[in-house]
Amino acid sequence: MGRIKKTFLRYSNTGRQNSPSTSILNFGSRGFTLLELIVVIAIVAFLAAAVFILVNPAKRIGQAQDAQRLRDIQALVRALDLYTADNGVLPASFDGYIQAGQKVVLCSEPDELSCDGQIYDCLVVDDNDFLGIYLTQLPIDPGKESPTDTGYYISKKVGDIVSFGACDTYETSAEIEMAGVSKLAPFVCGAHQLVDIRDSRKYNTVKIGTQCWMAQHLNIGTMIAGADTQTDNGIIEKYCYSDNTTNCNTDGGLYQWAEAMQYGSSCNGTGESQPACASPAQGICPEGWHIPSHYELTALERAVCTSGTCVTDFPYDTTTLNSWRGSNEGTKLKVGGTSGMEMVLAGSRHHTDTTFSGRTSFGNIWSSLESSTNAWIRVVRSSDGLIYRNPNNKLTGFSVRCVKD
Repeated sequence: MGRIKKTFLRYSNTGRQNSPSTSILNFGSRGFTLLELIVVIAIVAFLAAAVFILVNPAKRIGQAQDAQRLRDIQALVRALDLYTADNGVLPASFDGYIQAGQKVVLCSEPDELSCDGQIYDCLVVDDNDFLGIYLTQLPIDPGKESPTDTGYYISKKVGDIVSFGACDTYETSAEIEMAGVSKLAPFVCGAHQLVDIRDSRKYNTVKIGTQCWMAQHLNIGTMIAGADTQTDNGIIEKYCYSDNTTNCNTDGGLYQWAEAMQYGSSCNGTGESQPACASPAQGICPEGWHIPSHYELTALERAVCTSGTCVTDFPYDTTTLNSWRGSNEGTKLKVGGTSGMEMVLAGSRHHTDTTFSGRTSFGNIWSSLESSTNAWIRVVRSSDGLIYRNPNNKLTGFSVRCVKD
């Protein structure tokens, strides 16, 4: 049998059949069709994208996260603007809390968090009338793993404009920040609460005369046993009456004078025209508040005095001491009194035998003025409406009531 020779037909550009040949099909100079071009372009684009992702995946992920951060900040700004438009004030978590130029990280639990390479206290946002209504939930930065650290901050800018921003971004040269159109409502003493950034505890406030006071005893710090002495160790320490934390929650903490002052210097005002210290002692009070001077407490006494003998009952001096004074001023300052001061009879921790006594009978608050081994205090009691003024041993544990700068 002879061999069979395989042949292929070759066509010219005119489509006519030519002589048999052993070569493959040859399309000659015929161009691509439109469909073929589209397919080729799509394949090239797909391959280019795949190569880019393989070469630099971190950049693509980082840019995508920055885009999400911007959307989160836009949601925060929009929610706050809507809330203030409907309610006329900020949510309680923000109201009366953020100071000019201050930056705080938003969170759902108290903590110290990193932002822009620095450590900041965080602002706990837990308002039920804000979350779930104007904002479904606090957004979490796409690069964060902790559900309590949002990775976003709020700050107060020039003109009281509220701004939100991202703590960490992929494009480090461009900070992601957006200002809200609404302004922070000015703090109104008595109408707004004080929110302590350190533990997010909230305190009522009251305006008495020209002064703005906390309307609750301060409760900040770590409880130690009444048998121990508070020390300068970088930790705010407190006593709770009968070593029971429940009493701190209802009555506030008890502090030795040095601890209350955070080991700062004694100070007092100059008199009626200037009752506050030239440089008020912040002590353990929140930022923007301070331990009252002896003369600021005198100004408080006079502000609630209507007896007609206020000047002699409550003089601006340091020689009138060791006496119960006035008529019904103590009643006005106690819980349920007309002043709104709501001074709780929290008792004290004794400086010699370290026992607790006087709860429900005596309420004592420190001033920033020392007198040798003692410091000036004010005392009210359950049995009458008088006020006691006298220096007392600094190692005693008394309540702290802060006044606004």
